[in-house]
Amino acid sequence: MIKQFLWLTPFICFLGGYLCLFFFIEQKTLQAPSIVGLPIGRATVILSKQNLNIRIIAQKDETWTKQEIILSQNPKPGCTIKANQSIYCVISKPAADILMPNFIDKHRKEIKSWCKQHGLSLRSYYFETNHPENICFAQYPECGEQITDSNGIIVYFSQ
Repeated sequence: MIKQFLWLTPFICFLGGYLCLFFFIEQKTLQAPSIVGLPIGRATVILSKQNLNIRIIAQKDETWTKQEIILSQNPKPGCTIKANQSIYCVISKPAADILMPNFIDKHRKEIKSWCKQHGLSLRSYYFETNHPENICFAQYPECGEQITDSNGIIVYFSQ
């Protein structure tokens, strides 16, 4: 009769060993910290103090930031996780510095296409001058200056 159940011995030993390890080796669980909105350097320090790993799965172009910021995370903040688990993050890609080109004596269509290409909005003002129609005669910011505000490009055209 015992010979009929002898084949179960390896499975019972495996299950007994697994249960012993499960009860005697402590599994440390913790709450996932909230790192959304933090710069990537500060988020890495917070996660490393809790023995968690950061994994960047995507970058999104953002024009409002000059540094890499955590936009989303998975697992969500407050979820129960284990030590050494990875937190998957989507971060912002900082906006590149754009220098203002020289728009003087350029046509309105050319200036509009440049602004559209760089994701900048254009404020246009028209004045009667001696210049040909729809030609730029003044601009702000000056040529070579860094563009700090995406809504701050002002161009004056002849009417």
